[in-house]
Amino acid sequence: MAAPGIDLNQLKARLTRLGVEVRGGGATAHSPHSAATGAATRTPERKREDERFVEPAAIDRGRKGMVDLFERINRVERAMSSAEAQGSAIKQALQEDLGALTALAAVEEVVRSPKPERVIVKKPKGTAKVRPSALVSAPTRGLSAAVRSAEHMRSIPAHTPLSNVLAQYKEAEAAWAHDKARLRRDALEERKRANKLELELKRQQRVLEHQTLDIKALKTALKSRDSHIETATERVRELDTSLQRTQEETAVAIAELTAERDDLKGMLMAALQRLEAVNDLVQRAEITSAVMEDKVAGSCTLCGH
Repeated sequence: MAAPGIDLNQLKARLTRLGVEVRGGGATAHSPHSAATGAATRTPERKREDERFVEPAAIDRGRKGMVDLFERINRVERAMSSAEAQGSAIKQALQEDLGALTALAAVEEVVRSPKPERVIVKKPKGTAKVRPSALVSAPTRGLSAAVRSAEHMRSIPAHTPLSNVLAQYKEAEAAWAHDKARLRRDALEERKRANKLELELKRQQRVLEHQTLDIKALKTALKSRDSHIETATERVRELDTSLQRTQEETAVAIAELTAERDDLKGMLMAALQRLEAVNDLVQRAEITSAVMEDKVAGSCTLCGH
């Protein structure tokens, strides 16, 4: 009877881990385990007398019931562990999807940041006329000065001294040379200015091309981000559906396991009651055997006298 006592202790420990509280029936002074330790110290004659009071079939039935009980407990433990593993896997998948959504939201914040202002380059209206005006104005002004000098020479009276005429001619020629040099300098400056404006226009065009490429890249990134968000949303929706289905299945499984746990608890209490009855029977057998031994000893004493 020592083995059933150890099995009962193991059974109580496992049921406690499963959440079933069992009161009484432990390895106390009146339990089967204590009775078994007491029976281990008996003589072979007492054991044979005890076996006459306890039926072997009852012992076999008790052992078989305990084996069935352990098998059902093992099934319940496996079902609960599988349900916990499935729930943890679903939680981990949800955490991974939430991390992906957080990364996509960060990318979206970067994409939605203020864009650099576009530099719109307007071609100056005067640039197209700068070089022709610079090139045409010099001959025109020089020609007008020459015409003015010729008209001035015609307007000089015939009796004017030749020295005065030469002096006036030299003055007009010097003025014309001065105007020609000034116009040449203006033409060079306008040409330099036009070259600078052309370089600035080319630079702004390159900047505009780069900005256009950046905008195209951002549009592509936005499309990719939208597709990723749609995929992640669909994944989250599927996970929510799977989680709801799993929760429903888990609730049904927990209800079944709870009912089975109640059944096991009732069976355990019945087994403990049967074991207590067997323990009482063994104790009564011990008392009866002790009384019989006393009687035999008394009769032997009387016979000796």
